[in-house]
Amino acid sequence: MSEQVFLDFSLNFNLRQTKKNMPTIIYALFTFRGRQYKVNIGAKVYPTQWNKRKQIATISNGQTRLDNRNNEIVNKKIRSLLAIFEEKKNYLCEN
Repeated sequence: MSEQVFLDFSLNFNLRQTKKNMPTIIYALFTFRGRQYKVNIGAKVYPTQWNKRKQIATISNGQTRLDNRNNEIVNKKIRSLLAIFEEKKNYLCEN
């Protein structure tokens, strides 16, 4: 009979400095079996343009075209990392 295995892991995105008025580094915060691992995703965003609840950079008409373009790049990178995370999680669950 196969034994059930429960893996406790998650992926979140946090800003390095939330109180600055300049772009700050975004970290991928990976939690596995109670241990946390931080990885710089290689992108920055203004803290005022970060949606903490949704964990994405905001895009709005109130921002400059350049800010919106940069935030699109950040969000694309985050979506890519989430897709890779889901792929690896599914692999672990199926094998």
